[in-house]
Amino acid sequence: MMTFFKIKKHEPRKFNYKPRYYNAEKESMQNKLKLAEGDRGEAAKARIRESLERSRTVTRRQFKTNWGGGSIKLILIIAVILYVAYMVLHSWLPGLLNIWFPT
Repeated sequence: MMTFFKIKKHEPRKFNYKPRYYNAEKESMQNKLKLAEGDRGEAAKARIRESLERSRTVTRRQFKTNWGGGSIKLILIIAVILYVAYMVLHSWLPGLLNIWFPT
């Protein structure tokens, strides 16, 4: 019997995970050794790269400290506002309902 459609069986994709290890202290030490050896061009590039990496980590840290507690403060403010609104409505609403809709 002849089929109109060819059905291909696809093999699943292979998982090609190659773990990488990054040692910041070792790289920093290698950069310092290059600086000490006296290769001016490479040393300047290494110094600039290291300072940029340091500033990037500082900005991430500052971002976390500046915005990390903001969500907790926001939740507390909303909770206080909801509590005050509940207390106001709980105490004043029955009187207002009697005034608006007398029975």
